[in-house]
Amino acid sequence: MSNFIISPNMSLPVPTPGQDPGPDYATNNSSSLNIIDGHNHSPGSGVQINPNGININSDLQMNGNNLTTIHALEFNNLSATLPGSSPYLNTAYAASGNLYFNDGSGNVVQITKAGSVNATSSGISSGTASAAFSAGVLVVDANTNTPANIQCASILLGNNVSGSNYLTLSPPSSLASNYSITLPLTPGSTGLLSLDNSGTMAVQSYQTAGDNVGQAMTSVGANPVANARTRTVGTSVAAGGIAISAAAAINITNGSYTSIGVTATITTTGRPVMLMLMPDGSGTDAIFGASTSGGSPATYGVAFANNGTTISQCQFTTAGTSWLFPPGAVSFIDTTINGTPGTYAYTCLVKVVSGTQVTVNHVVIAAYEL
Repeated sequence: MSNFIISPNMSLPVPTPGQDPGPDYATNNSSSLNIIDGHNHSPGSGVQINPNGININSDLQMNGNNLTTIHALEFNNLSATLPGSSPYLNTAYAASGNLYFNDGSGNVVQITKAGSVNATSSGISSGTASAAFSAGVLVVDANTNTPANIQCASILLGNNVSGSNYLTLSPPSSLASNYSITLPLTPGSTGLLSLDNSGTMAVQSYQTAGDNVGQAMTSVGANPVANARTRTVGTSVAAGGIAISAAAAINITNGSYTSIGVTATITTTGRPVMLMLMPDGSGTDAIFGASTSGGSPATYGVAFANNGTTISQCQFTTAGTSWLFPPGAVSFIDTTINGTPGTYAYTCLVKVVSGTQVTVNHVVIAAYEL
C-alpha cells in the first residue's frame, strides 16, 4: 500500500494513516495545506462553486470584464424608473413591465411601450436627418429646420377625426421615366388650373383660359358646343337669345317713315345682328304690301332703326294697283354696333312714296346675334 494518495480535485498528497512514516507524513500534510491555501476553485484547484454555494448580497463588480455566454438576462420589474443620476447612469433595467436605459447624461429613455418598441417619442435619425412627431405632425428634416424629401408609393389623406375615410393620392400606374409636378402659388383671383409639359402648374384667368381653349378648339369640339347652346326666345332677350317682336297689325298712309308699332330688344356681346321680318306663326297669312288706285304703280319704303336711329332703308314698287311681298324679303345685318356690347331695341318703319297705303299684318321683327 502506498504511503499517500493524490486527491482527485486538487492533487493533494494525502498521507495514508499508519503507512506514511513520520517525516513524510508531516511533509505531505504541509504540502496539502499549502495547496489548499492557494486554491481558487478553478479546474484542478478545487471543486467549482455552484449557484447554491453563492450568496451575492451586494453589488458584484466585473472589474471591466465582459459577461459572456449568458442564455438570457432577467431583470426585476421595478415599480418606478431609476433616477437619471449616479449610480444609475449607463444602466439598463425594467420598470412597470417596460425596458429602460439611463444614458450617461442622465436621460431616462423608455425603450419599449405597450408591447412594442417605443419609437414615437424619440423618433428616428440618421446623421443630420431626422423624423419625429411634433404636436401630432410627422416632421421629416434633412437638417435642423430644413425639410427633407420623402420617397414612398401612394399617400392616404384623411380627416383629423376618428374613423375617417381616406383619399388615396397615387402616381400613374406605369411610369416610363421620372418627372416632377410643381404646384402654383395661391392666385390673386379665381381662375382655371393649367399644367404645361414641364410639369409646372399655373392659374389662368377665365378669359385667358377660355381664349386658349377657343384657339386650340377644332370643329370636333366646337360643333357639340354650338349644338348644346340654348337660345332664349322673347320680345326682349339676353345675349345669345332670339328677339321676336309682337305681331304688327297696321295700315300706314303716311309719306314719312312710321313705325309698324312693334319692337324686338336684344342684348349682345358686340357681334353683328341679323334682322328680318317674318310671319307671326299664328296660322293666318301674313300681309306685307302696298295698294294704289287708278292703275298706277305703288312705291313704299322700308327701314330698320336701332334705338331710334335709322340703320337701313330700301324701296319696293308694285306693278299694278296692289302687290304683296313675303315678309322675309326685308332683312338686314346690323354692323353699326361695331363690336360694342349693349342692349339694342330694333323697330321697323314704313312710308308711302306713291300710292294709297301700306298694310302690315301678322308680321313680326326677328333679331339675333350672329
